[in-house]
Amino acid sequence: MSTGTPFELYSDLDLTADGASERQRRAHLLDAIRQLPAYADALGYPKVKPMTVRLAQDFVLRLPHNRALPKVAVDDEGDILMRWSGLTGRCALTFEGSVLHMTVNPGATSQHVEPTIYNGGHIPPGLLLHIPTRG
Repeated sequence: MSTGTPFELYSDLDLTADGASERQRRAHLLDAIRQLPAYADALGYPKVKPMTVRLAQDFVLRLPHNRALPKVAVDDEGDILMRWSGLTGRCALTFEGSVLHMTVNPGATSQHVEPTIYNGGHIPPGLLLHIPTRG
């Protein structure tokens, strides 16, 4: 059995196409998201809502295959975080229930995208625009 956070478990697979296939990496990421509620509970964080897990998984399933897959984590408020960092850009996305908050180029030059409601389905173009393409 693996140890570490789902974020740590996923971090060794997302940088290159070598090793695991894209389909395997996506399946691993979906499993990591599934594990986030237990991880949050172990840390004493508020419960991650099942709806938030479902929406985060739906988002990953609908990411176009030319987009990089994110690293995932859970924050101390029970929200799911996704982070992309690649040659074509950096961004972070927070799933606060069905409200998505995106920050582009986190840090001193960060830009915040208008919060978006996501109930599954197509990824809003205003968010997809900032998600890096695969290298």
